[in-house]
Amino acid sequence: MFIGHYSTALVAKAIAPKAPFWVFILAVQLVDVAWALFVMFGIEGVRFDTSLASNPLDLYHMPYSHSLVATLVWSLGTFVLLRTFARHYLSMQEATVIALVVASHWVADVLVHRPDLLIWGDLKIGLGLWDYPVWSMLLEVGVVVLALVFLLSRDSFNYRIKRSMLIFGIILVMLQLSILVIPPPLQVVELSLTGLLFFLGLPLLAWAMVDRKSRLNM
Repeated sequence: MFIGHYSTALVAKAIAPKAPFWVFILAVQLVDVAWALFVMFGIEGVRFDTSLASNPLDLYHMPYSHSLVATLVWSLGTFVLLRTFARHYLSMQEATVIALVVASHWVADVLVHRPDLLIWGDLKIGLGLWDYPVWSMLLEVGVVVLALVFLLSRDSFNYRIKRSMLIFGIILVMLQLSILVIPPPLQVVELSLTGLLFFLGLPLLAWAMVDRKSRLNM
């Protein structure tokens, strides 16, 4: 799953409106930031099979980023770090929501990934919606649109902030649709760097479009 992950961040922002938007956007892809780095340095592995439907990724080894146990560690670790170093900026509730956003990544991946998500031992799961490209695309776009509608229906934000959030959501949808015309990288380093560009660039964009304007309006 790509932009579908960000639907959780949009819902989280609606639930905890005072927490920075960019933090939710980063949190929802924190696992993939780790994955991109682990793959780049050979800690985890990916192969490319262009015969696969929807995308060519054979994610055969990623126990430290995408296993169930690792996800729980990433989520709990995020909560502990926030409560240790950001407790003056984020409430207990906000830190909890952010940690749950981190954990949501694995849950969403179960829907689309082929059986490559490690539970324990050799047991891996994944419902494989990636093998049905049309349905996978509809799911990705659909959950983002629904989450965006929910976010924009809240009374916690003024018109300018809602407009910025709407534009951000449109950008997410455009990124998803770009997959239809732009071939994915087929080299490990290129894949990792492209992933990091998106996973770290989108939080920066969220800050510039939403959080910075929120501070100016205070």
